Amino acid sequence: MAAAQILKDHAGINAVLNDAGVSSSDLASAFKAIGTLRAQIESGRDIEPGVLSAIERVDLRKDGFNLAINLAPLISDKAGVPDGARLTITKSVPLSLKRRGLELRIVLEGEATSTVRTDPTLIRAIARGRRWFTELASNAAADTLEIAKREGLRDSYVRRLIPLALLAPAIVEAICAGSQPPDLTAEELTRRAELPITWDNQQRELGIGFGNPSN
Repeated sequence: MAAAQILKDHAGINAVLNDAGVSSSDLASAFKAIGTLRAQIESGRDIEPGVLSAIERVDLRKDGFNLAINLAPLISDKAGVPDGARLTITKSVPLSLKRRGLELRIVLEGEATSTVRTDPTLIRAIARGRRWFTELASNAAADTLEIAKREGLRDSYVRRLIPLALLAPAIVEAICAGSQPPDLTAEELTRRAELPITWDNQQRELGIGFGNPSN
């Protein structure tokens, strides 16, 4: 994703290509090739070997890393790049560590808004909570103990998931779209203190979609 951020820097790429002597007539095809590969990275599909070979150097720092990308492997077959031209662009990438349950995850600056990362475990927890809430509300299940026994789970676990049925629609939509905060996991959501009843306050507390009318 850091590579994708670099490939979005049109001004920096343009300066590197111009300094290397790439003709103006070839710039459009170069940017098209770079844009295609950037879209491939952002889509989460398997990355072509050419993209990996373009990563020239990674220097770790205490608060992030410096990433150098050589554009030549990405565009040499599609644009008029002079032989021996050095097409390296370097970017400093800040990062932080966010806890996800028992794990620590590396989070790039701006990642929460620029990438889509769905969490199947979190989505499943919400789906279960909604289903079990419906069973209780319709008297299809007598109590949480009956549900827990049927599902082979602890009653305390079932009780923790049922309140997820009352999450604001904007929160559920964000989680399904993968745009929730990186540190919001199923464990974090179910173990935190009782969420507010009102949807706006829920969104404010979880930092999801606040500011859009939701109730």
